[in-house]
Amino acid sequence: MAFAYNLELQRWEAHVEFQGEPISVALDESLPESELDLIAAGLLGKISGAWPQIEGNIADSLHSTYNDSWADPAQGAPRMNRTEFLARMKFEALEVDNHKSMTLYFSESGLFSGHWIEIFWNANGRMYPANLMA
Repeated sequence: MAFAYNLELQRWEAHVEFQGEPISVALDESLPESELDLIAAGLLGKISGAWPQIEGNIADSLHSTYNDSWADPAQGAPRMNRTEFLARMKFEALEVDNHKSMTLYFSESGLFSGHWIEIFWNANGRMYPANLMA
């Protein structure tokens, strides 16, 4: 991975492939520069290993919200089953703080009018419910 320091945002940034798709990775500036690749690889491995739980989190947290509040078949926004809903999610970015807590960001293909989906996963291993953010 080729991390570069973003002076404006005061963090290390890289673009990497995850499951064959590009994502952005941002690491807190306080993490040791010599360990950035190792830290990122370890966290991406953790995410990969927990992918079914991550998808389950998104679906459990937001699928019914979409169908109940955002879907409007008359406007071309059909109700979806869980599989169709998850197929519209795209992992876009990972941010890691100085404690190695992670925030995962997903785009949602316009299902929620361009809101991002965010999952916070603390350094102790607790993954919080996915939520929408503007």
